[in-house]
Amino acid sequence: TKRLNEERSKFEHKASHDDLTGIPNRFEFFRRIQSVIAEAKDRDQKVAIVYLDLDGFKPVNDLLGHHVGDQALRAVARRLQNVLRLSDTTARLGGDEFALILPGIHVPTDIQIIMPKILAAIREPIKIERLDVVVHGSCGVAIFPDHSTDHTALCRYADKAMYLAKEQHDTYLVYNKDMNTNRKPEQKS
Repeated sequence: TKRLNEERSKFEHKASHDDLTGIPNRFEFFRRIQSVIAEAKDRDQKVAIVYLDLDGFKPVNDLLGHHVGDQALRAVARRLQNVLRLSDTTARLGGDEFALILPGIHVPTDIQIIMPKILAAIREPIKIERLDVVVHGSCGVAIFPDHSTDHTALCRYADKAMYLAKEQHDTYLVYNKDMNTNRKPEQKS
């Protein structure tokens, strides 16, 4: 029974975590977001959903090779976990896209404190094979319940804000309804 339980636990971890980085995968991210939002509703708290895309990652893979790119992705995952709280979730959605769940936040104060720390941790040179590999992050933030109470809409809004942040490079944007009208949002850094 003990061995069976250990095997089951290994299988569950493998199914819910990214093979490369060891952090939660897309499936686990969406499972956790529903759970965190349900808890936030009960406690009348806010939750930030952050979508993060690495700027400058494609040239790392193309010029230095996928093994260097893989090491850079692992380093970014570690850095995100190191800068965040234990109650936060860092997930890899695929490729060079990550997502974060930040429960129990105060808006806008906590966002204004944590997002620059996240961006700084990402842009710090990564030492790989005597090279300094540099990537940057573009982040989009959506807040429960301010922007929506639906996890699917929150993810869509965070994704929209992230893509607009990519136009500005190495920054974060908090979703606002003007983003749906394609007006240029204010930059944060």
